[in-house]
Amino acid sequence: MLRGALEFEADKKRAVLDNNEHGYFVDFFENDVKIGRIEYYEHDAGYAERAAENFIYDIFKKEDILKHIEQYELDLKYII
Repeated sequence: MLRGALEFEADKKRAVLDNNEHGYFVDFFENDVKIGRIEYYEHDAGYAERAAENFIYDIFKKEDILKHIEQYELDLKYII
């Protein structure tokens, strides 16, 4: 587990990798506005770190993050 959050930043993009009792997650920001959070609970820290790096280097796009968040919200509707 991490001992505090790791921040990745480049070109007005920032990704913050952190963990909780469930596992790792990344908060994604553009122009200091939070786009969303993706939980990587089923993956290790390296996987979440690559997601953060891919975002700040424009490989993982804002649209990709929004798709993950929308899918997660859709999945929750079927659980409730």
